[in-house]
Amino acid sequence: PMLPQDCDEIFLVTSDFHMPRSAYLFEAVFASKDLNISVVQHPARSGCQAVQATSEQQSDKSGVSTINAQSAIVRARNEAHFIKHEVVQIGLLEHIPGVQIPALPQWRLELAQSQIQECMSQLR
Repeated sequence: PMLPQDCDEIFLVTSDFHMPRSAYLFEAVFASKDLNISVVQHPARSGCQAVQATSEQQSDKSGVSTINAQSAIVRARNEAHFIKHEVVQIGLLEHIPGVQIPALPQWRLELAQSQIQECMSQLR
């Protein structure tokens, strides 16, 4: 096992706009394994630029668009879309081939949605 038997909490550190989705997914995995482990959230400022980069800055040397060139608000909007439309439908069912993780109660998904909305309001 990755966690000690007596583990009852983890500290989750990720960027502010990743936190709602990440916490939801960790909680869903723990629940699916009947683990009573609380997820203590420690969001970090993303460091993404506040505004969109120019098209020249948005591509790597091959001309392919890079996610790291996106502004914080664009990335937060993408997270909001993923939480609303894909985290349960795709993230839990298809992310790990052959492993299906049951969704958490609807209120927990709504909490993740409100958390990302709050993050987006702080970025505006």
